[in-house]
Amino acid sequence: MKCRRFHRFMVCDTCAKLNAKLLCRAIEGEARTLYQVAKDKHIQQVKEDRYFYGMRIMEARQYPEDLWSMVIDGSDASEWGIPHPAVKTHESRKGKKLQCKIYGVIVHGYFAACYVLNSHLPGGTNITVECLHRTFLHLCLQGKRFPRRLNIQLDNTSKDNKSRFVIAYLYMLVCCGCFDEITVFFFEVGHTHCDADQLFSRSGIYLKDKDIWNFELLCHFLLNSCALVQFVEMIETLCPWKENIEQHLVPKAQSAGIQMYRLLCVKREGNEVKY
Repeated sequence: MKCRRFHRFMVCDTCAKLNAKLLCRAIEGEARTLYQVAKDKHIQQVKEDRYFYGMRIMEARQYPEDLWSMVIDGSDASEWGIPHPAVKTHESRKGKKLQCKIYGVIVHGYFAACYVLNSHLPGGTNITVECLHRTFLHLCLQGKRFPRRLNIQLDNTSKDNKSRFVIAYLYMLVCCGCFDEITVFFFEVGHTHCDADQLFSRSGIYLKDKDIWNFELLCHFLLNSCALVQFVEMIETLCPWKENIEQHLVPKAQSAGIQMYRLLCVKREGNEVKY
């Protein structure tokens, strides 16, 4: 069996710091035990997050009329700059390429959707909201009835997902009656790889030997790259959700360390609070 000398993905900062302490021979005795206990506790937390994520997926597949489970993630498709020839030469590497971004949304038990956008569009929460909204529209067009609950797994980054703007959009869905309850989950930073990354991996393998000269061809090949992918759309414009809603929100709050948000519609009847 061959093992990689280096990780293919970025290493968690907590894991890197604890591993460095444990590799230091000068640290012995009780101090070394403390670092080992801290590492074991961190790994246990990561395993529990993975376990409960799998349980939420199983529950959504078993009871689709009561719960939806979704995961959204983005792929840096810089290696798929357009044009992308199947046979690379020194001449083809010299030419300028139009970079693009690909976002994937998986609705467990139903389908996966990919959204392609030109890299000149600004990233951030507007893209996350746009992808979620288009996915909900696809579900509506398929005749799916919105269930009572929704679980969403997002990447643990404040730039795209972990922000008051995404939470405000999801809370709006609760207030409008689309869902009674929405729960947003975040993996530990550095341990965020999930089934959405596997979707990008399969698509990357399929696209590797394809000639891609424009966005239309890229969308076509993405649609055929995986049986789970049923929708591929090119996003040319974004709704300025962040700019429109910012003036109505409270100032930015501290979100570091938060692993979950639970959104409910609160109703007050006299001195009683009902959810």
